Amino acid sequence: MLASGQSDPNFIAVNSGRVAWTNATGSTVMICAADSCTPTALASNQSTGAGIALDSANAYWAEEISSGSVEKCASGACDAGPTTLASAQSSPYSVAVDTNNVYWTDYGGGAVMKCAIGGCGDAPTTLATADGPWGIAVDTNNVYWSNSSSGSVVMCAITGCGGSPTPLATGQSTPYGVTVDQTSVYWANYGGGTVMKCAITGCGGSPTQLASGLSSPAQIAVDTTNVYWTNYTGGSVMSCAVGGCSQSPTTLASGQNGPLALALDSVSIYWGTYSGGTIMRLAK
Repeated sequence: MLASGQSDPNFIAVNSGRVAWTNATGSTVMICAADSCTPTALASNQSTGAGIALDSANAYWAEEISSGSVEKCASGACDAGPTTLASAQSSPYSVAVDTNNVYWTDYGGGAVMKCAIGGCGDAPTTLATADGPWGIAVDTNNVYWSNSSSGSVVMCAITGCGGSPTPLATGQSTPYGVTVDQTSVYWANYGGGTVMKCAITGCGGSPTQLASGLSSPAQIAVDTTNVYWTNYTGGSVMSCAVGGCSQSPTTLASGQNGPLALALDSVSIYWGTYSGGTIMRLAK
């Protein structure tokens, strides 16, 4: 256990030896060293903290409810308070970052957005309209997200797609978390209890099912060998080889109290128990 006494940790991110998370009901953004945690509040009085992403210098997060904003703060300290990159969003939810831009899903507004990490004058770019967008991931060329309402997983070039994203899969059951590696996109079907995979070049609308019979798979992450996910109502963290595990995933941790948030670095897996208020770490 890295930290306890948190207030519904919702999303988690790790980079450069730091792990950070949002406390949904605690209205705080927290950070600590990934190997020895004394949690510090990067920001407080936040409005239902949702998605968070880290690069080597900064933390970026979404304030989902009353403020509807996307914020930025140096991950070492935030003494001057966070910088607002975008406001007037409806319900910004998941966040991803690359070397140039921060991206987010606006669940209530039905859009996928981007803003330069240096700022966009509170005028973010709309990449595409979407239908209940939840999870988001980015690679060097594209942004990928799940549309929970329409049950689809789609992608759009980071430079824009004319508002017409490319569908990778349809007919999914409440797709939630999304992640990507060099060749494939992976997602968790929260309502369908499955973890799925599709090549980033497309899979003809027929994605590969890696695991089924799961209890509310939520957040998902991938490294060079495995894909990992949290089972929110199942109280477990699981993994499967990226090439497949014959529908027999490995249980890495059980008996967790509402595991939701998930992140990876080169040596460990990190997750947050939404109901238990803890931040956990497990060596790979």
